[in-house]
Amino acid sequence: MPESLYGQTLLRRAIGTTVERFHRPVQALHEVRDATVAFGHTDIDRGRGIVSMLVAWLFGFPPAGRRLPTAITVLADRGAEIWHRRFAGHPILTHLEPHAAAGRSVIVERFRLGVTFDLEVTQWQGRLGFRLRGMHVCRVPVPRFLWPRLRAEERAEHGGFRFDVDIGLPGFGRLIHYRGWVRPA
Repeated sequence: MPESLYGQTLLRRAIGTTVERFHRPVQALHEVRDATVAFGHTDIDRGRGIVSMLVAWLFGFPPAGRRLPTAITVLADRGAEIWHRRFAGHPILTHLEPHAAAGRSVIVERFRLGVTFDLEVTQWQGRLGFRLRGMHVCRVPVPRFLWPRLRAEERAEHGGFRFDVDIGLPGFGRLIHYRGWVRPA
């Protein structure tokens, strides 16, 4: 059973042995014992409205583009993970950790500005998915009608790790849609 220096990996803590159903490239990025890096490319589409542009600026989303060089570095940190995604030189850094109260299959993803998302980890036909189950800003719960719309999926493809993440705001449309492929080193 893969373990970090601090115990079970984050995904294994969230979904147990279900993690063994995923193909090796998905496990390589989510069963990190200490650190791993993956390289590939990403296509990014961004929303065009003023609200979409403001949110993208606040969160530091990368600009739109095709086949952008991509590096993903994952660091294990005492049962949590630090994900550093770099799209053509534009970084997005998040911290993932187990949810303290929601139950086994929920993790928390922390962004800058004190924004956190509670994500339910799902598995379907060898694909890893995430469903939004809560949102907080500076530890204050955000009403559900203000939550973004999230569609996020990861899977193995052609020996690599394929991801497809689409985020939008109800009434305002797309914030960002990024999809790509990386191969763990």
